Amino acid sequence: QLSLSIGTPHDKESHYDLISAYIKSLRGSDPNAALYWIGRLLKNGEDPRFIARRLIIFASEDIGNADPSAFPMATALLTASQHIGMPEIRINIAQVTTYFAAAPKSNRSYEAINKVFSTIDEGTLYPVPEYLKNKPKKPLNKAPTESYDYPHQHPQAISSQQYLPKTHAFYQPSEHGKEAEIAERLRTISDLKY
Repeated sequence: QLSLSIGTPHDKESHYDLISAYIKSLRGSDPNAALYWIGRLLKNGEDPRFIARRLIIFASEDIGNADPSAFPMATALLTASQHIGMPEIRINIAQVTTYFAAAPKSNRSYEAINKVFSTIDEGTLYPVPEYLKNKPKKPLNKAPTESYDYPHQHPQAISSQQYLPKTHAFYQPSEHGKEAEIAERLRTISDLKY
């Protein structure tokens, strides 16, 4: 018979150790270990909403575009955790836990935004090109200026227009899961642009 009694509340140190073990087991693709650590957290009275919020972060930080369905699955878990309590929510948490542990992993989106922040912090601040502004101003000298090139007027909806003055490779997709398809698509886009 399944016992769902709440155990002794864990102290702050064990709380952080248990959630760390859980996240690292998910990242390491070990569903059994992840289930054990999440079981310990739930038995100790952890708020399922806290777990769901951590899984939303994990979905983008560690699975990312290798399996884009992870993010909506995690947000659905948060919604469920606001309407369903223990003991039933443990079933939803177990489903997401096992799926996330088995999912292909990619942290390339996480790495990409960190590169962007570093670039900005280093002082690289480009002005918005006139053709990308909300309401481009007419030039005072009335000389022709580059205008926005609407991508849908081109084959495959790809324009060769530049959107940053300098090329940066912030996002470099992996070859894992669905992200491999994104990598191939970006290679196609690059070939068509240049």
